[in-house]
Amino acid sequence: MGNIVLNLLVLIGIALAHDCRYTYRKGISCEKSFSFDQLKKGVEESIKNDEIKSEDFQGLEIAYSQIDFLPAMFEEFSHIKFFNVFYSNISDIPAGAFNKLKYLEELEIGFNDVQSINDKAFSKLLNLKKFAFYESRIEKFAKYAFDDLHSLIKLDLHNNHLVELESGAFDNLPKLEELILYGNNLTQLPQNIFKKSSQLTELLLGNNLIDHFTEDTFQGLRRLKTLKLSNNRLVELSPGLFKDLEQLNELELQKNRIEQLNDGVFSNLKNLKNLDLSENQIKHLDTEVFKSLSKLPELNLKKNLLESLPDGVFANNPHISTLLLKSNKLSKITPKMIEGLKGLRNLVLSKNQISYIDPHSFKELNNLRELDLSNNQLQSDNLGFIEYLTKIKSLSLSKNKIEAIPTGAFDNLTLLQNFQLHDNRITRLENNVFDKFRRIYELDLSNNNIEYMEAGIFKNLNSLVTLNLNGNKLKTVEKEFFRGLSSISVFELENNPITTISCDFFQAIPAVQFLYLKKLLIDNFPVNCMSHLQLQKLEIKETNLKILKKRNIYWIRCA
Repeated sequence: MGNIVLNLLVLIGIALAHDCRYTYRKGISCEKSFSFDQLKKGVEESIKNDEIKSEDFQGLEIAYSQIDFLPAMFEEFSHIKFFNVFYSNISDIPAGAFNKLKYLEELEIGFNDVQSINDKAFSKLLNLKKFAFYESRIEKFAKYAFDDLHSLIKLDLHNNHLVELESGAFDNLPKLEELILYGNNLTQLPQNIFKKSSQLTELLLGNNLIDHFTEDTFQGLRRLKTLKLSNNRLVELSPGLFKDLEQLNELELQKNRIEQLNDGVFSNLKNLKNLDLSENQIKHLDTEVFKSLSKLPELNLKKNLLESLPDGVFANNPHISTLLLKSNKLSKITPKMIEGLKGLRNLVLSKNQISYIDPHSFKELNNLRELDLSNNQLQSDNLGFIEYLTKIKSLSLSKNKIEAIPTGAFDNLTLLQNFQLHDNRITRLENNVFDKFRRIYELDLSNNNIEYMEAGIFKNLNSLVTLNLNGNKLKTVEKEFFRGLSSISVFELENNPITTISCDFFQAIPAVQFLYLKKLLIDNFPVNCMSHLQLQKLEIKETNLKILKKRNIYWIRCA
């Protein structure tokens, strides 16, 4: 027994001695060090075993450690340029903890249990350029905590428990370019908190509890390019809040409680490239609210409470290529509502209450390629707008109330590649309705009431790869119905009252690889007609077939 224990202790000692290793960053990473002596020994052995030259030992990383932070600790490593500590039991950082690290450029402390930081804990770090302190219980940093960090470029304080910032906290960081404060419990910011942060280019304040900003909050931040304020409690935006942010490219305001946007709130954001206002409570837009955003390529307004769009609201936004209006309460679309969107390529209007679209609404949108009108109230007599979608490649009319397709309704969709018509009330497919779809590769007609299709309905769809007819009322499957589907790869016919599948049906789909025949009423299956197919998957479930013997399908080729 004694020998076993002795051997075990020897093995543990060997394991602990090899907890340090050299990394690609020219640093040494040590795990599970329970004392400074053990850490020091591990570093020394790593240097010896990996033959590390002194100039190649530039940093130290500690993880899963219980070592206390004491100034004397770093005397052995005073030359390092970066120091990281993760997942350790550090609860307190005393004054001058890093004083010996006079060459330090990067300091990262994350996933620790720090609850107390001395006012002078980060003193004398005059060369520090990047400082990250995150995932701790700290609620506040002292006003002068960062005063010696004159070279700091990036300060990352995300996902702590910060409830407030001291006035002047960043006044002595003249080179600061990136400030990350998201994921805290901040409810407000001190007045002029950024007055001496003129070099800031990125400011992240999302995921806090901020309910308002004073008009001068971002005053002087003329170099700022990214501002993220998402997931706070903002109700309104002061008219001059962003007046100095002339270089701003990205503004995130999603997941707040904003109810209204007033004229002028974005007036100086002439270089904005992305504006996200989704998941707010916006009920109304002033006519000129986006007037100054002449270069804006993307606007996100989804999940708001908009019941209408004022005429000309996008008149000065010719470069918007993506406009997201999903999940609002719009009931109609008129030409004036979307006037000026000459560069629009992707328009999402799904999950509204649209029952009327003026036939000329999209006439001037010559660059429109994708249009999503799913989950609305459109009916068969209101499809005239489709006439002008001459360059559209993807169109969704799914989950509307369409019962029939008017003759010639789709004749101008000659470039269409993806068409979603599922979950409507269509009962018949007349001949020639899809004749112009010579480039289409996906067509979804599932979950309608289709019980009749004229022969040759798909005769010109030589490029079609995926066809979904699930959940309809088809009773028979014959070759003439599907003539022309020479390229079909995925074919779904599930959940139809089909009683008969003719042998020649399989001649019409020679390229099919995935065939789904679940929930049919067939009691016979023509397996002898499938020898020419290169099937990868054949699914036949929940039918009236009593038996499908393996000997009858042994020759079906499966890739």
